[in-house]
Amino acid sequence: MAIIDGTYRDERYGQTIYNLLMAHFHNDIGVSGLMGNLQAESYLTPYRMQSELSESATISYNYANDVVQGNITKTQFVANGQSSIWYNGVEYPGTGFGLAQWTWYTRKSALYEWRITNEYVDFGVNCTVSFLIHELSTDYPECYDIVMNGTNLRTVSDYILANFENPQDQSTEMKIHRYKLAAAILNDYGGHTPVIISTTKRKYPWVLFK
Repeated sequence: MAIIDGTYRDERYGQTIYNLLMAHFHNDIGVSGLMGNLQAESYLTPYRMQSELSESATISYNYANDVVQGNITKTQFVANGQSSIWYNGVEYPGTGFGLAQWTWYTRKSALYEWRITNEYVDFGVNCTVSFLIHELSTDYPECYDIVMNGTNLRTVSDYILANFENPQDQSTEMKIHRYKLAAAILNDYGGHTPVIISTTKRKYPWVLFK
């Protein structure tokens, strides 16, 4: 695990996620802006449960395997109308799951069916990244477009925050935090370093790229 601006980044999966997204979008700025938000949501662990904050995500891994094996039913997984997940007799607050922390029951149901229909053996990187691309292209076309064509990292990051992830906290501080995560991804995985040019004339600095 790397720690970027106080947030874990799961290096077991980060580069692979970046490569898969780049193979589809061919835009390092758009992909990095998206991934900064994903890191804030799941640490880039594709099967993470919302309330598990550990580096290893062992409980989440076991939970995901039990879903695949049918020990946890689709109804239990989707958790419609619930505010927590029960697993092995323990209550875990929140029902978010996976790379983008899918929470709403229709989105989790779609993820569940996507794995089965496309014959993925688990909720790993290939399954969750392919579902993410599918969901963006079909249900969030404006978000898909900005990942595909965005040229300003901060703009992409803020747009995905507000229009795709849509968390409760959308403060300026959170926007800056997610932008920093995106900038680190762009630098570490894409080898493309953002250069911040401060200005007193604008609320936010211009962001240029080498």
